[in-house]
Amino acid sequence: MQPKISILIPTFNREKKIISLLKRIEHFFDNNENLKSSFEIHISNNGSIDNTEHLVTDFIKGKKYYYYYNQQNNLGFDKNIEFLFDQVKTEYLWFFSDDDIFYEFAFEKVLNAVRIEYPDVLLFSFAQPASNLELTFNFQQTIHNTRDKKEIINLIPLFPKLSIYVMKKIVIPEENKLYLNSVIGKGFYFLSLSYTILSLSPEPKLTILSEQLASSDNDYNHFSIDPDIFLYFYETFQHPFILKYLPNLYEEKKTLSYVNTLGYLFKIKDGSIIVNDENEYDTYIKKFHFRADILYKKPFLLLQFILLKTGQVNCYNKYGKLIYDKLVKPLRK
Repeated sequence: MQPKISILIPTFNREKKIISLLKRIEHFFDNNENLKSSFEIHISNNGSIDNTEHLVTDFIKGKKYYYYYNQQNNLGFDKNIEFLFDQVKTEYLWFFSDDDIFYEFAFEKVLNAVRIEYPDVLLFSFAQPASNLELTFNFQQTIHNTRDKKEIINLIPLFPKLSIYVMKKIVIPEENKLYLNSVIGKGFYFLSLSYTILSLSPEPKLTILSEQLASSDNDYNHFSIDPDIFLYFYETFQHPFILKYLPNLYEEKKTLSYVNTLGYLFKIKDGSIIVNDENEYDTYIKKFHFRADILYKKPFLLLQFILLKTGQVNCYNKYGKLIYDKLVKPLRK
């Protein structure tokens, strides 16, 4: 049987996590031999300097449904995603992060959905943290299909987590590649890729599986991302497909991008997000600009901004209400 779906796994300096994921995949295949032939696994090691190459090549030795690529230099996240997409020869592909956990029934449900629904893009609910039972996509029906272009545009970035994106493999024309090349390096290439695939479909179709099919691992809050990835997230919404049907969404997302960046910086300083070196973000915080049009309308955001700028974020949990009453409320009068 010809494989139906390629699972694409980008990895960088996570030797333990990638091997843990591959062991889970093997354990699943051992117990579900009937599904193994429907999948290929493609791993792109993005210039890791740990023991990833040796461990992965040793693990997949003799397993014909695995494909391993070793990048001599780090391509960057987006370029690695593009590289993996270009390797696919199956009808569908499923991006999956090396530090996420798929649920036992995920493979079969995704496979059945693409066979029956034949979507251009498929998304599903994701648990982060793993104990979170709130559905990302809370539709009444188990499977929600839509061809409404405005609904599609709004659903695609609702929870931009790489591991929930399944999409049809198509040949992308050169003119569309020019646009995609322009967004490489901005951190959300997989979103632009999704919109491109939908835009090239005669009747674009998005399928949503409301059920949670995967979750983050216990280190979900251990990461370091350049704050500019969040600040300039709105540029994703300059995609021609979006501008054609929701031209004002770009400006709406510009505001949201600022708010999310503020929230990201605040969570780093209050310890909700754990980074390797918190001090690396202090220079960014000093330069982070004041948006009166946003902050004066949202007192809590204004409080966050003040605490960040004054280096008093750690005081918030203990004195938050007092700070709000003394510093924020007077500015609202």
